[in-house]
Amino acid sequence: MKKDEFSQMLELRTRHFALDILKLAMELANNPALETFRDKLVRSGAGIGASYWEAFRCEEPDDYQNRIDLCAQNTRETIQWLEVMEHAGLADTQTIFSLLHEARELLEIFTALVEEEKLAG
Repeated sequence: MKKDEFSQMLELRTRHFALDILKLAMELANNPALETFRDKLVRSGAGIGASYWEAFRCEEPDDYQNRIDLCAQNTRETIQWLEVMEHAGLADTQTIFSLLHEARELLEIFTALVEEEKLAG
């Protein structure tokens, strides 16, 4: 797969992930105790795609590296929130499992991109 094709595929994949996170957040019970939790989940989950969108458009290698690092950070945070949801029984187990699977795959991709940049830099 060519680099541009890969980048476009990853951009689309992170966008779909953000939409799935948003849907999950909208399904959470309307409980004041969950407001902060919901906000952090949406911020980190949507932040993955937003940061990647910026990375894909960076002209400077350092900016690209920083954005990809941010993608990985947001992905790790999203995994943490999803795991908390799983253990608290806040959402459908299959939905959480599917999102965790995708988040872990995205984290592997971003980790590989970070390592690739370190080797190239």
